[in-house]
Amino acid sequence: MDLGIKGRSAIVTGGSRGIGRETARQFLEEGVRVTICGRNKDTLEKTRDELAKATGGEIQAVVADTTKEADAPSTSW
Repeated sequence: MDLGIKGRSAIVTGGSRGIGRETARQFLEEGVRVTICGRNKDTLEKTRDELAKATGGEIQAVVADTTKEADAPSTSW
């Protein structure tokens, strides 16, 4: 299915497991550049590598606990 989002970027919090991981995979399959966030570095990096290999998509991993203000991404839009 073409959702018309190819070339866009997405941040997926909780992206190393469960629903977050599946969301990241779906985005990657649609051609979206994805940044996944999670608290556990090893799990996050393993997920990044597996999803990159499975989809061929662009994916980054950022260790972050979004319950902590200092770790939460900020925008200046």
